[in-house]
Amino acid sequence: MKKLVFALMAAAAIFAVSCNKPANGGDDDVIGDDITQGREVDDAMAGAEVWSIIGAFCDWGEGEINMTKVSDNPEKWFAGSVGLTEGEWKFRGNHEWGVYDLGAGGAAFIPGVVLDLKAANGNINCTEDATYEITLYPTLKCCIIKK
Repeated sequence: MKKLVFALMAAAAIFAVSCNKPANGGDDDVIGDDITQGREVDDAMAGAEVWSIIGAFCDWGEGEINMTKVSDNPEKWFAGSVGLTEGEWKFRGNHEWGVYDLGAGGAAFIPGVVLDLKAANGNINCTEDATYEITLYPTLKCCIIKK
């Protein structure tokens, strides 16, 4: 069992290193066009004026972090130097709960690995206080979080 866990961790690390580039919103973008492969576009997630990150780090209120829109096709939003604390958080559009509400059902993210999201599906778990770069693809219902 330990060998299987190690092999899975090694495969995830190789994937993260070989596929993911710095998530700075520029030309050296997160895995480029590959993020769209095998993903259906959910038009219901398009059109938010702003996406933000909200959670335990800001007591689920004031201090939520607005993301910057980087592209339209696919729709992509970015926030750099995000100080997350251990606990839960999620994405929401237009600073409202409802249509634009993306989470991962309480799953913890692995830095550098694509995390699948669902509408109105609980929170994302942060297991380590750190500063992260976060790239959200709301219409593809996924994100990438890096340290």
